[in-house]
Amino acid sequence: MAELYQLLENDSVALKKVTASEYSGACPICGGNDRFRVWPEKGRWMCRGCDKSGDAIEYLRHVRGLPFAEAAIIAGEADKVRPGESGVRRSKPMIQKWVPKEEAFPCRAWQEKAEALVGWAHDRLIADAVRLKWLSDERGLSLETVKASRLGWNPSDLWRDRSAWGLPDELKPDGTSKKLWIPAGLVIPRCQGGAVVRVRIRRPDGEPRYCVLSGSSGVSMMSGDMAGSVVVVESELDALLIAQDVAGAVALGSASIRPDAGTFKALRSARAVFISLDSDQAGAKSAWGWWSEYFPDAFRLPIPAEYGKDPTEAKCAGLSLREWLHAGEALLAESLKGSAQQSRQVEVFDQAKISELVRRAGVLSESSRAFRLELHWLFDLADKKDRAGDVAGMNQALSRIARFLDGVERAKISAGAGRGDVRNGSGEQVGLFDISIQ
Repeated sequence: MAELYQLLENDSVALKKVTASEYSGACPICGGNDRFRVWPEKGRWMCRGCDKSGDAIEYLRHVRGLPFAEAAIIAGEADKVRPGESGVRRSKPMIQKWVPKEEAFPCRAWQEKAEALVGWAHDRLIADAVRLKWLSDERGLSLETVKASRLGWNPSDLWRDRSAWGLPDELKPDGTSKKLWIPAGLVIPRCQGGAVVRVRIRRPDGEPRYCVLSGSSGVSMMSGDMAGSVVVVESELDALLIAQDVAGAVALGSASIRPDAGTFKALRSARAVFISLDSDQAGAKSAWGWWSEYFPDAFRLPIPAEYGKDPTEAKCAGLSLREWLHAGEALLAESLKGSAQQSRQVEVFDQAKISELVRRAGVLSESSRAFRLELHWLFDLADKKDRAGDVAGMNQALSRIARFLDGVERAKISAGAGRGDVRNGSGEQVGLFDISIQ
């Protein structure tokens, strides 16, 4: 079954962890703030507002407006589709196309207080030889980078009056006013136009590990040269490291966060965009569907598993970030060259051909979770192109599905540990994605 969490990520549904197994967020159907509840391990969801609930199939039916048959195919449950039911027709989708958000900046009082906090914390970090050594040895950051980015250190939790920061009053359950919490830890500012507009703090221990100071803007951190190759990562410290060593970088903060309008525009102007979200999160892999839609020439460049999950771990483990990026640039150039050749000979798919692809995909989806995920992503891409009126793009995506199915059906498939292994005619194992781009 296609993971419900993956479908939510692809639809840009932002969720927050409530308990160890429950997440909440705005309902993609009726809105709100936290009325939408998800239990990823159980594959279930429900909304207290519109009273809708169900599994991955019901999500696809209610939110994307898909008929049961097509929803079942995408969810990897083709056995539930009755013979002769292709499911290629669909009702009007209920979700709207994503639009980058213009982030508002904090008020002047907040900016002045934040500027004072950042300067004070920076002075303490520069005077702290132990912390500077940790940043150098464990994070790979030079003293010059620390100074240029204005990193700081707050030695203990601070509590300040919210009104002094220009923030609205908030009350505790007992009716008394809440204070602004400034946690102890590494202070990471985001400056724009000479002003501090965002402060994120990496705590030395405890959960959550990262805290964004109340009142901060939602703008992403951009570092280095944004005109050439740009690497998109989660952590600000990873972004600073990449900007220091090799290229421009954008830190999102999480795999589920989308770039704000200014960051979106900067990425669109970059020569090349590489997506390197932490490889230990399932959400990072499912988020690739969103990136491939809005940045079709972007290239997914994860850190090799043997070097860790992010650029910082990789550098500490001996990986040259420069060589890693150069390898990605070479692969991207080859990929774009292949796409240009394919686009000159795109097959046109009519209703009968689409129905046949759906049938073949349903059969193949039963053999391997890895195949289901790949097919789900490809069908989802074709569906989005169709909704956008991009007929050529839809046919190109369907052509990729056909080539993928042809390649796998020509190979021998054996059930591997947690994925489907693909073997060629000689019995030699080949990679899943080698077949997907044949």
